[in-house]
Amino acid sequence: MKICDHPIIVVGFEVSLLVLSFFYLLTHLSPSNFSQWPLALAVGNLLGIITFCLTFFFVSRFQFARDNMFQYHRHYLFASPLTKTASCLVVPIAEEIFFRGLIFSFLGFFPSLFLFIFVHLLRLDNKIATAASVLLCGLSFHLSYYLTGSLLAPIIAHMVFTFLRIFIFPEYIKSHPQYFSDLTLALA
Repeated sequence: MKICDHPIIVVGFEVSLLVLSFFYLLTHLSPSNFSQWPLALAVGNLLGIITFCLTFFFVSRFQFARDNMFQYHRHYLFASPLTKTASCLVVPIAEEIFFRGLIFSFLGFFPSLFLFIFVHLLRLDNKIATAASVLLCGLSFHLSYYLTGSLLAPIIAHMVFTFLRIFIFPEYIKSHPQYFSDLTLALA
């Protein structure tokens, strides 16, 4: 068992992330933060959809990538709607406030991008397919923040990407079992 698979450590990290994000919001929230919301909303939605499509394209082309992404998403096949919804709302907000709002502000574009990728790779067994997805997401979310100057853009992009990944990709897995060699084992 890896250290990042231990539930107490994972929950502790996520709670710490939420607390830090909350305090960051308390100290940095102002009416001017919402002035770019139409642009942030458009950029966030567009980049979230593009990122999902590029990731899906990559995954659908290679068997090793399909199997790897299936292993990563198998728990969403049977997760409750509440778990899926919380994953789409809470995680993107906390991560974007932490990585883009807090870390990006102090370290800049590339160090915060590499930290985002590193933290996500800790839980992904360093597989190529998921690493490519994390890199693409990190670049997309960073770019949306950089272009708009608003945390709303990466939050929306992250939410859209996560929604598509959690609600749409598992349905694709179920409807195309011939592409996923481990699917019959998971459904048994």
